[in-house]
Amino acid sequence: MHSSLPSNGGFNRIDRDTITFKLSFKPNMWQRLLRIKIGEGKNDNNYSALTRPFRQLIATGKPIGKINYIFFKGNRWPTRVLGTLCFTPGGRFLFFPGLTDRKINWSISGGKKFSFFFNYGFIDHFTLEENLREWHTTIIASSDKSKVKLPAHMTLHVGKDIIFWFGLTIQDPDVLETTPEEHSISFPCHPQDSKRRIKQIIDAREGSIFHMVHLPEKVLIRNGEFVHFDFFIANSSIDATKLPCHVPKFEPMVQNFCQVDGGTPLRSHPVMLPGIKQRFWIIVSKHRGKVGEKSIITTA
Repeated sequence: MHSSLPSNGGFNRIDRDTITFKLSFKPNMWQRLLRIKIGEGKNDNNYSALTRPFRQLIATGKPIGKINYIFFKGNRWPTRVLGTLCFTPGGRFLFFPGLTDRKINWSISGGKKFSFFFNYGFIDHFTLEENLREWHTTIIASSDKSKVKLPAHMTLHVGKDIIFWFGLTIQDPDVLETTPEEHSISFPCHPQDSKRRIKQIIDAREGSIFHMVHLPEKVLIRNGEFVHFDFFIANSSIDATKLPCHVPKFEPMVQNFCQVDGGTPLRSHPVMLPGIKQRFWIIVSKHRGKVGEKSIITTA
């Protein structure tokens, strides 16, 4: 996937205390010939999954680390924003989900155990600790916009050096943000700090190859079917097709669950961040049933 990285010449200074830059998600030459439309329209939503990773830099000036955008291709173009993956200077991994409705009420753990997730705020991101053993969700409280860290979950070792982080189930691709062709970000900045912050933004995306995940070719999402994403961490040599699927299967979250034609259509995608030896394996799978929520988080 092509995306134009911002350069110093791509930034505009307004009144000497505002930085404005644009993220561009436009098809390359061969994609245009094939009538592939990566994004659609323009956007300046400060709460998009494309923007939220920059909010710490905007608010406090702290470095972002490395980021990589992940998109999902459903039945048709343009793509959807699955989320943004980050590696912080402190050694943590963050994932900012691209959900249009980030108020999730339930999670499921261990395949059957449902638990109340929260209902007083909106998901900002998931944080995987440096030890890779535990992770937590950070939400933005709807009352005062402050950030709240929820109790931690444990990851799950499913094989030698293979860790299951979390799963995400969606009713349909419309649950995810539509990828814009152009996304504008603007924020105030002290003139004496503007050059450093611009460099941080450029460095955060430098060397990243943005990923587009999808189901196997010619596999469509039909009425009565839904999509599930599993997030694993492992090396690059594993057989990802043998990783377990943590899709929710039981009521009340999913009604009349069954496999599709006796099997599970799935596709594995290794996602990389510059300078990180681990691979994030995202397994996209399709299932049959009625999901009771727009999205469900799966924990170990």
